Amino acid sequence: MIILILVLMLNTLISVCFADFQNLEKKSIHASPTWKALLHYKNKKFFHKDKNFLLSYGSPDLLEELNLTINLFVKDPLAKCRFPARYIFLQRHLKERKLQNAGGSFKECKGFSTYLKKAPARNIQLVYAAQNILSSTSMMGHSFLKLSGKNDIGDEVSHSVNYFARIKTHNPLWLVSTSLFLGMEGVVFFKPYQKIIDRYRIEEKRNVWEIDLNLEPFKRTLIHYHIWELKNTKTDYFFIGYNCATFTHFLLALGHSKKIENGHWWITPGDVIKDAYAFGMINYTDLIASDHWLVKNFFPEIKEVKLEDIKKAFDKRTFKYIYSSKHFSEKEKLMALKILQGLNNIRYNEKKISQIDYEKFGKELINYEKKRPLILNLSKFTNPYKTPQDTQFSMSFIGGKDNKLGINFLYASTKLRDDNRQFLSERQLKLADFKLLYNFKDKKIELDTLTFFEALSLVPYDPLTKGLSFNVKTGIHKHYNSNLRPNLSFDVELASGLNFRLAKDIDLYAMLGLGTAISKDFYYLYMFPTFGMVIREVFDMKSLFNVRLDNNFLNDKSKILTLSFEQSFHLNPSHTLSLKIDSLKELEQNMQEVSFEFSHIYYF
Repeated sequence: MIILILVLMLNTLISVCFADFQNLEKKSIHASPTWKALLHYKNKKFFHKDKNFLLSYGSPDLLEELNLTINLFVKDPLAKCRFPARYIFLQRHLKERKLQNAGGSFKECKGFSTYLKKAPARNIQLVYAAQNILSSTSMMGHSFLKLSGKNDIGDEVSHSVNYFARIKTHNPLWLVSTSLFLGMEGVVFFKPYQKIIDRYRIEEKRNVWEIDLNLEPFKRTLIHYHIWELKNTKTDYFFIGYNCATFTHFLLALGHSKKIENGHWWITPGDVIKDAYAFGMINYTDLIASDHWLVKNFFPEIKEVKLEDIKKAFDKRTFKYIYSSKHFSEKEKLMALKILQGLNNIRYNEKKISQIDYEKFGKELINYEKKRPLILNLSKFTNPYKTPQDTQFSMSFIGGKDNKLGINFLYASTKLRDDNRQFLSERQLKLADFKLLYNFKDKKIELDTLTFFEALSLVPYDPLTKGLSFNVKTGIHKHYNSNLRPNLSFDVELASGLNFRLAKDIDLYAMLGLGTAISKDFYYLYMFPTFGMVIREVFDMKSLFNVRLDNNFLNDKSKILTLSFEQSFHLNPSHTLSLKIDSLKELEQNMQEVSFEFSHIYYF
């Protein structure tokens, strides 16, 4: 009798300990980085809120989601067809007997089995498409994944995994406001890869980088399976919040657990690339250059006399004269070949040459490229990993008529003074840029500028592909009357013109713009011609020169001439020093003010 009681007590103790062990095990799993990534959870927030994705949708919770998932798998063996990534993760890490005995086969999952056969993932690559600053959802670039491998019939296939905002209007103001504040319908797209790349390279003229990832087999499988779990799910897309970068970041976090714990307060496509480098997830990077980039990048490298030879080679559809020429160095021949390849694609897409001529000349260029002793690695010319961080804060001292302390915060993304060498062209993109001044004399704080949105693109002009530069700006800025008295006004400006790349590191631009301004007391129109120069110098320095003449149409007919010079010293990827000198002169009254500003900029 005593032995029977001892056996019963021991059995009870074992059951209690095993239950406690299971509870501890679940608690450790629900807090693991991988489980958080599977649920798209970060900073105490669930980002992918969809009732088909979260079992605890009404009141989402990490532990509750884990318990509901385990119970679902135990009660319904086919539930693993819906959540295969969760299933293999829990099967590996949870000592749940019923899960262990269920096995890892998915043969009974018809839809999922078809997915595995038709969309293999022998290799997974991170893909980055360059910025399109006129797009409300791609002005910071776009990041997504590429899956590739042989399908069930032995064909090599590739697919893209994208998270997009479904755009229902082409009104730019509405697009910006909804993507920033209201949210747009976000959709997960799984499409053939080549169609996506052709759209970026050909239609939108954007460079694309393919980044091969170093992933363990199980983690690669986990990402592949998790993509299936996201099918037919919908959630709100926010430009600052849950965007393509956030989505891709969660997918990559399944390949590296520490990636999800990175302390970004918001994630941009550039951050996804930089984190992948930081955590050692990169094997190599390939640049798939847009045809316009090929022409515009190598055009300044060729002397003007030799450019005529390149034009003749294209008109005659033959490369043999350049190939046998003694006037071209081996490197110049290779750059000329890249220019002709880009130009051949551009003219064909513009339907200016026939398909027969296009294919014949294209094959000839490929054959000559194979003969070249040099190899031109395009990835060395530009890399998104080397771009500055997308948010910046600066403090400055302003001297002149009054001494002031300035504080400037730019939510996103870059200014003309920044290091823009990794972009297709010099650019400036501002989203929520404001500057406050403290006047030491008056001991008052005042608003200097509040830019809601600005997009400046200085596309290099060349005689082969042309190219128009533009500037779009709206916000609250200072406007000066004939007495050089500043007035804060809400304004909208549009300008366009040409930018000439005089040398590899020198740009000269000229634009003509129109603007309208509204202040407390008046409304008026104005016109402004402007021209300037950008010089990218040695030791990571940069000089900006700008001249602008504002002609006030409807206020007091003032003519304000602004001369600006700014010298930037890029100390490292996180810090820059800047010295700026401004001269304001009212031409009718012959009044002038000169000021200087010394700034320290921090990028994060």
